[in-house]
Amino acid sequence: MGNILKSILSYVLALVFILLILFCIVLVASIPFYLLWNWLIPSIFGLPNITLVQAFGLWLMIFFIRNTKFDFKELSKSKEKLYGIILIH
Repeated sequence: MGNILKSILSYVLALVFILLILFCIVLVASIPFYLLWNWLIPSIFGLPNITLVQAFGLWLMIFFIRNTKFDFKELSKSKEKLYGIILIH
């Protein structure tokens, strides 16, 4: 029983360590975004400066949006089918 708990604990600690490393990598990757935003965007567009936490959130949002495999062609086909059904009835 003790070996099973040690094994589970080692897997949980490894998972926490991996998640912590990934979080640190993403945080470090958002630093150039933070610096570029605060250097360029306020002077060009008049928007406010952002904090490092906001840069982290924006970087994650951009990452998720760019990696989403959303097919706009398929959406337009389904809309045409839906509108065709509505117009027929």
